[in-house]
Amino acid sequence: MIFINSCTAFDTSHPSKKGKTIQCLLYGHSDVHPASAVPGTCFKMPTVKPPHKTVVAEQAAAGSRFEDTKDLGKGLCRGQGWQDGEQWPKDKGRRTLKECHVGCKQTRGCTAFDISHLDKAGKKANCFLFGHVDVQPASGLEGRCYKMLEVKSAGKVDGIYLAPNEVRLGDEAIARKLEHGCCRGSGWQNGIWPVDAGTLTRKGCAEACVRTSGE
Repeated sequence: MIFINSCTAFDTSHPSKKGKTIQCLLYGHSDVHPASAVPGTCFKMPTVKPPHKTVVAEQAAAGSRFEDTKDLGKGLCRGQGWQDGEQWPKDKGRRTLKECHVGCKQTRGCTAFDISHLDKAGKKANCFLFGHVDVQPASGLEGRCYKMLEVKSAGKVDGIYLAPNEVRLGDEAIARKLEHGCCRGSGWQNGIWPVDAGTLTRKGCAEACVRTSGE
């Protein structure tokens, strides 16, 4: 689990009668998932970069070979929206683990990759790239899933590349809209988080997240 000193996500709930403002809460955990049973909408900030030493420590514990990925363990990458859109997942054919990782890193919007069915030499495997947010390993399917901790955006709006499900909210704020429900996940109540930013517009809530540090 990674705890970050900057705002990683925010949710909006309880809109005003006129629908112009909402209740805004800010979060600082990395394992962000929407809780569908709690009315609201969760947005994740994909541009937050975890502190280098924290990432390295987590990856050492998880056994990941790459400091910009999280090894989710055995199973192919699945989760809500794993077949979302016409372009995901991407079949990259037979690749080494390193080649598959590089392929995801260089592909705009790639959030995760998996490998399966290693050859007899143990070097090359089937490589698939994914673009969904809620990445979970399906342990019943042979393979191994890796989630990117930093995502290269895709799609261009006003000169800025946007990944699938990303929303431009103001001059600085870019957020990835998750499914309906307030933001939850492991560590959502850690330290000062969540921060109640008060009643704001959705744009104002996103900009508050950009400005907020937990340090």
